[in-house]
Amino acid sequence: MGRPTIVHRNFDGELERAGAEPGRTALEAMRDAGGNYALDATELAALDATITARAVAFDALIRDNYDAIITLSTLGPRATSPNALVRVGALADLTLAMNRFDSYFKRGNFIDEIARVEGVRAERVAQAREIEKRYIDTLLRDALKTEPGNARGKEIGIRIRLRLEHFGALLKEAIEAKVQFGSAEFDRFATEIDLDAVQREKALAVLGPLFIAELAKNATPQMRLKVFSEIYAICTPDQRRALLSYIAANKALKKSAQDGTAAETKAVSP
Repeated sequence: MGRPTIVHRNFDGELERAGAEPGRTALEAMRDAGGNYALDATELAALDATITARAVAFDALIRDNYDAIITLSTLGPRATSPNALVRVGALADLTLAMNRFDSYFKRGNFIDEIARVEGVRAERVAQAREIEKRYIDTLLRDALKTEPGNARGKEIGIRIRLRLEHFGALLKEAIEAKVQFGSAEFDRFATEIDLDAVQREKALAVLGPLFIAELAKNATPQMRLKVFSEIYAICTPDQRRALLSYIAANKALKKSAQDGTAAETKAVSP
């Protein structure tokens, strides 16, 4: 098979982004291509373990810094503002947020981390770095063609912007995963207590703010009690019994999940 690549263009000729961590995408492309780029059993296991370990570490930092992340919700419009001072302010805010994640960045990029795993071949690491480099170089060349100014000065600025872009993509992926998990959990909850369409809509409106507060670690016992009371009020007697059973079971599930996450983190951390 041909040499794998993560350089792909859409119908308009624009380069498609290769995800939050291009090194991970490069290794996944090698895995899919096989042949001279095939990953052996040890490397496949290392790929899965590194994906999990980095996700767990990043998620922990999100939980500890969610208040700061929420302030970045206006970053997109500000980063593209015609006002230079507004753009500088957006960059400063994102840089401050990145500093909160310094322990994650000290792990190195994805390829750096997997390269430290015993049994991963140096040849495969070099191939992954080459695939990643071709992608980054293509990103850089495309940006240099469209932005005026001194080439050297532009390159420095673009590389900084790309680093921030990848950080933003990491945040987006992690938060979207939390939202998807919350949606799936709500579906399980609504099905378990047999809410109809109207009740689902009302319950979701009540639970939404609590979900955000839980992520930001701002939820209080009073807030949880208020949400429970409001949901309890919209339920029929049978649904109320199912609700109480669900809450009792969920406490046990939550404890099991916490124990399992701790064990998984210890197992996959390099």
